[in-house]
Amino acid sequence: MWTKYYGDTLIQYGNWFDITYDGKFIVTGETSTPTNGLDYFIYKIDTAGNLLWSQTYGTNVNESMRHIEETFDKGF
Repeated sequence: MWTKYYGDTLIQYGNWFDITYDGKFIVTGETSTPTNGLDYFIYKIDTAGNLLWSQTYGTNVNESMRHIEETFDKGF
């Protein structure tokens, strides 16, 4: 068992967590930004909690992501 914290000093919280086809984890959530308000993020982490990759999406208005699914071709 492990506990990991991801992100920075701004407000962030996860909305969705799932296991990927390769046995890793995908996490989506929202993050506050000083310039854009609310953006959403996607993290892929391994079974030890190590961050494999991350992506944040946003514009000058608030965005939110509540769910993500992996496609058969290993995309999301």
